[in-house]
Amino acid sequence: MGTGIRGRVPKRPEQRMGHRTKAELKTDKAPAALNVLAPDPDPDWHPIARMYWDSFHGSGQVRFWEPSDWAAAFDAMDEITRYKESPRRSSQMRAAIDSILARLAVTDGDRRRLRIELTRGLEEAEDGPSEVAVMDDYRALYG
Repeated sequence: MGTGIRGRVPKRPEQRMGHRTKAELKTDKAPAALNVLAPDPDPDWHPIARMYWDSFHGSGQVRFWEPSDWAAAFDAMDEITRYKESPRRSSQMRAAIDSILARLAVTDGDRRRLRIELTRGLEEAEDGPSEVAVMDDYRALYG
């Protein structure tokens, strides 16, 4: 099983042993968008979709989001609303929603698959305010 978006959740960096392959170190780079602003939420969204949307603004992974990521998140909230308001809920639709949310690194397991680690707690006390800690592997893979 690989360490891409599919497969088992990778170990945390401090749990890993071994070396990095050359394939993990090669990265194509491009400049990021200068000003990334989230669109306004749709007032007609289901309360759970709105809860997700509001939580994104306080989540560390959004530091990596581009305008296209916000568009995908907006679309996901529309789909969550349709799913929650549907009289018959489709398991395929739920799987599609979960897939979109995984690509947006919504859960800890999703972020670990993408080699993103958010820190807080003890690290915050030692290092000052909580910041996003991007592992060296993430930098090497995604710039």
